[in-house]
Amino acid sequence: MSNYPEEIDLDVETQKRILDLVARLEIDDHYKLLGVSQTADKAEIKRAYFELMNLYHADRFFGKRTGKFAPLLLKISDVLTRASETLSRNKTRAEYDAYLASRHGTLGARASMVPTVSDSTRPSGAPAEQNPSETTGRTVVVDTIGHIPPAPRAPHLDFEALEDVTFPATEATGETWPTGSSSTTSSTPPEPSARGPGSNNDAARKLLARKMGLRIKSPMPQSDSDSVRQTVRADLRARFDAKRNEGDESVRKLLLKSSTARSNGDWSAAVAAVRMALELRPDDAALQRELNTVQQEADRALAPRFLEQAKYEEKQAQWARAARSYERAARGKDSAALFNKAAECLLHLEILNPGEKRMVVELARTAVTRDLQRVAYRLTLAQAYSAAGMKTSALGEVARALELEPENQQAKLLQKSLK
Repeated sequence: MSNYPEEIDLDVETQKRILDLVARLEIDDHYKLLGVSQTADKAEIKRAYFELMNLYHADRFFGKRTGKFAPLLLKISDVLTRASETLSRNKTRAEYDAYLASRHGTLGARASMVPTVSDSTRPSGAPAEQNPSETTGRTVVVDTIGHIPPAPRAPHLDFEALEDVTFPATEATGETWPTGSSSTTSSTPPEPSARGPGSNNDAARKLLARKMGLRIKSPMPQSDSDSVRQTVRADLRARFDAKRNEGDESVRKLLLKSSTARSNGDWSAAVAAVRMALELRPDDAALQRELNTVQQEADRALAPRFLEQAKYEEKQAQWARAARSYERAARGKDSAALFNKAAECLLHLEILNPGEKRMVVELARTAVTRDLQRVAYRLTLAQAYSAAGMKTSALGEVARALELEPENQQAKLLQKSLK
């Protein structure tokens, strides 16, 4: 392999523009990709389409070395063409608009977490195949509503530890180290001395102080030191309690907001509010149970919408999106068939990234766990193992499928292809 970078005939600005659009293909809707409003007429849509194709169509770069950008340009052309054709016909545009409205209604509840299942698909005593793509005992998140900055954790302070804090006098002036935040003193407190007043170093310091014209004061009495310590402890406790009460009030308001949203059927807002409350109290078991409860209620309520979205996305060959929507519908309906369908959608992708490899295995496993006798689910799991680079597990799953149906031709063909 050459150590030199690939030579291409695209300037840096063009490369950046192509990469930026590719990143938006799976995020933006057809209107945003074409740069038109949802009320745009057919003429506007066609004009926007041709302007973009003039920039990104492969023919524009005929005779130039495009290297790794060649497949990206083809992908851009395909997506833009599909967007233009969808929005230029009344029927397909109406279907697409209905799809967008459905997605908007589920936007805040699209965090997708596959139930973690024990690998009961493997015979008892059989060793698990070691593979970086395999994930066991984890929750995999595949679709989020955007990054929510983590809220600060609830403050924690060990007040008993303050019993050991001492506040020594400065040796030259006898003044105490300032404890209030309003002090302008920039120096740090002196290190406590382990030497007693009768040491040679103590006498040397006194002699040096006299030469410098400084007057040595006696150390602070123990009673005064205790008083300072108690004052500082009281101040810290007051601040701690105020911060904790502030957090408690925020959590209370968020839970009230979630309850109101649930009553109104706004499941996206209901789930989001409890998530934010849990960010404030990440170790609160009661809040975690509340989030699980609200999420399950939202899953059941939104399952029909997710199923509609999944069918539309599958029809449009948007395999990754369809997989996420089928999985969300499967959670709400607790359906082995829908978990299997989600896995099948991911298997349509030509290349799976590491996260998708983990996801397809977990989806297929979940389907098999819910229906151990369905051969079709076991064959999907075998294909998932194969896609994740787990050949041994794939062959084992095919063998179990053949135990259930010895004459299954699909299982025999898959077994032959894996050997």
